[in-house]
Amino acid sequence: MTSLRYHDIGGYFRQALYLLLQGPGLDIVNGEIRVTHPGPIDIWLNLDEIRDTLEAQRGVVTSKNTRIQRVFVDADAVDVASAHDSNYDKVMRDMSAYNILWYYVYRENPTRVRDITWIPTLGIFTESFLRPGGNVGEIHLRSDESERAELERIWQGLLNVVHNGRGFQAAENDRIINKLTRVAANNKPSY
Repeated sequence: MTSLRYHDIGGYFRQALYLLLQGPGLDIVNGEIRVTHPGPIDIWLNLDEIRDTLEAQRGVVTSKNTRIQRVFVDADAVDVASAHDSNYDKVMRDMSAYNILWYYVYRENPTRVRDITWIPTLGIFTESFLRPGGNVGEIHLRSDESERAELERIWQGLLNVVHNGRGFQAAENDRIINKLTRVAANNKPSY
């Protein structure tokens, strides 16, 4: 598959992607979607602006019993204790309400982490590229065939940081994982 480029118009591309993933014929049942978000979490603070995208993501979780795992990578030195009653706490609660797994990783230069949405079972990923000022300028949709090992290395590296105590996960992650595991065991997505 060649690289396709889409100019991001207010997040509509991402919303459309998640709506498409809910449809028939895409075998992602009991799968996972791995998302990295390098940089400030500010875009996730206004729930009114992102609700449609989060609803579309919850639709994938509920219709396909697919785990959406989002790793926020930022230069703020945040830990679980300092996250309480902060913007991070608000975003964690919002993500949990939509059954999205949420992790935080500290990096001095978060822009060195690729901004991706990877769907390993479909063999595709999107990568966002910022324009001056920090807004998304382009989103590329590509096959992961030649980059699968690199994407896996990036992903495992971020999760290792979380598990080694230099990052953290939302308290609700275990509840969401248990719910998805129970549904997978019954093989009946329903909430």
